Amino acid sequence: MAFWTRYLLALAAVAACGGGDGDDTGTTGSMPTSTMTMATAATMNPGTTTTGDGESTTGTTTGEATTIEPTTAAPVTSSTTAMACVDGEADCPCLPLATCFPGLECIENVCVGMETPAMCGDGQAMPGEVCFKPFTALGMGSGPISVAVADFNKDGNDDVACANNMTNNVTVRTGKGDGTFNALSALGVGMGPYAAATPDLNDDGAPDLVTANITGNDLSVYLNSGGGMLTAQPAVPAGAQARHVVAAKLNADDFDDLVVANYMDNTLTVLLGDGVGFLRPRASPSAPGRPGSPSAI
Repeated sequence: MAFWTRYLLALAAVAACGGGDGDDTGTTGSMPTSTMTMATAATMNPGTTTTGDGESTTGTTTGEATTIEPTTAAPVTSSTTAMACVDGEADCPCLPLATCFPGLECIENVCVGMETPAMCGDGQAMPGEVCFKPFTALGMGSGPISVAVADFNKDGNDDVACANNMTNNVTVRTGKGDGTFNALSALGVGMGPYAAATPDLNDDGAPDLVTANITGNDLSVYLNSGGGMLTAQPAVPAGAQARHVVAAKLNADDFDDLVVANYMDNTLTVLLGDGVGFLRPRASPSAPGRPGSPSAI
């Protein structure tokens, strides 16, 4: 009996001291926790403080767990702000109808610089310098030697007429008003046309067409009907090797007259207009200069 009495007293003492044998039964003491677990708990839950009278108060834990993570320095990069691309400018999308700002052309919906530079003295445009757009070749005939410009069909757009010395004709292209021209029309003239002029011989407001023919020693005349229809007139005699012709108003009437430079016989032929398209010659004055020299007025 004494053995069992001592055994039971020993168990009671162990229980009173908070000891344990690892069994889940009975009252056991709290197991220690790791610092990381406690720090996490302090961060997530408010702390609890027990006062001396057995009451507990809840307050905010002031300490926070700090986790130090390895850091890697970010590579230093330079950043630029992209400028907005304006339609129609260089290297930007084309404007509607495949157009770009002046000096650019639309290729595959991107505005790029024209390959052909402006026609300036040295190819570089300078302030105040007169320049032209790239030229356009315009076929006119064989041996073109003189050109005249007038609005033959009265549509408000200038047309071009070209005297072709090798084919004995004058070719005319009517303008479209945008720098381009329609198909050419060929008009037969005398032998060796060398110059062209566009007087208004009958004072109807429509330019007529005249050529000086250096081989035929005469003038070829076409009267304009007013709608661009040019009708051939009889040839008008001039001096030897009629080389140039200009229109002028030499008397008091309103009709254009003609002056012709004759290269071979050293004279000028003056033709006064009578207002119905016919020309009457006057005496040819001698031109100054060396013999055979009058070639331009």
